[in-house]
Amino acid sequence: MIKLLDLDRPPELTDEVIDEKTSRFINDKDSVVWKDPYIVNRLMQMSRNKCCYCERRIGINSEYPNVDHYHPKSRYEKEVVKWDNLLPSCPRCNNKKHTHDTEKEPIVHPKHNDPRKYLCIYYGRYYAINNVNQADYKYAEVGDTTCAVLHLNDLDILEPRFNAANTALDTFQTIFDNANGLYGRKDRNNTALAKLRNSFINLLKEAQPESEYSATVATSILGHHDYRKLIGMMEQLGIWNEDMQALHNAADSIRMPPTRI
Repeated sequence: MIKLLDLDRPPELTDEVIDEKTSRFINDKDSVVWKDPYIVNRLMQMSRNKCCYCERRIGINSEYPNVDHYHPKSRYEKEVVKWDNLLPSCPRCNNKKHTHDTEKEPIVHPKHNDPRKYLCIYYGRYYAINNVNQADYKYAEVGDTTCAVLHLNDLDILEPRFNAANTALDTFQTIFDNANGLYGRKDRNNTALAKLRNSFINLLKEAQPESEYSATVATSILGHHDYRKLIGMMEQLGIWNEDMQALHNAADSIRMPPTRI
């Protein structure tokens, strides 16, 4: 889970439109007033075409995006098209969350909350962060509720997330071995150096905010005990550049705590 882009509501969703849609829903609960393309498209931009909770790819050539109501519309009907209450979700997470009362028992709101304050990742599994130095434990409580309500560690979503991280780690090891081999040679081949650089760039692209399961992948790669050593070797080999640094910075911005703090 990563923090969403904080985009303004679409211009078509004026105060008058919100009032009209809300009134229509209150009078007719079967009225689907939140699925206008301009609403869905804006939400998809906000989440970079991913489910805001599990980071599964949704939209084009994939599952049709659901519009999740952070505060469930069945309980808070006046928020049925309130912009801050609408989130892009995959059908799975939307169904898991269902009518959970987030007013009474909050979960992470990925538009307003930085998930890294509430959740950590350990071997691909999500856990509530547990910082004993905090004066209170509201973050841990919200993190626990988020994992439980969304079933973030159920096999159906854990397996593809774990596989993405495992594939990235296998690729990392290959890149590290190649870099280590080149680092120890005096007759370095420029073609081999270019391939090494491009391989690492492609790996870092898998850890970007727009990539599927990016929080898990970024945490796995940047948390590897040889990651800093690999960067050091690439710097010494003269192939670390501004583009790679920018990719690293973006991945680092969504990297989650790898263990329970």
